[in-house]
Amino acid sequence: MLPAHLHEEAREAGWTDEQLLEAIAFASLEVFTAMVNVAGDVPIDGSAEDSRTLRAA
Repeated sequence: MLPAHLHEEAREAGWTDEQLLEAIAFASLEVFTAMVNVAGDVPIDGSAEDSRTLRAA
């Protein structure tokens, strides 16, 4: 859970609730994508795509 003082500081810095929710959603999507990539052992450089297309041919 996010400490309340961080939310207050963001509001004092001029962030709206919509902006905060969008930032949280973006960060959550990035974390989820990273977890899927790690769990699926996806190579960073996309080299698995090359071998997959070769096997399909």
